[in-house]
Amino acid sequence: MQTQQPPGQVLLINKPLRWTSFDVVKKLRYKLKTKKIGHA
Repeated sequence: MQTQQPPGQVLLINKPLRWTSFDVVKKLRYKLKTKKIGHA
């Protein structure tokens, strides 16, 4: 049996010049208190 996942969301971020994409993901994981965040 599969549980339905809610639809994904997209958040566009204009990151600072020296930040990597992973830096943004890491900060969002901390702020939102979740582990299910990634980048594309």
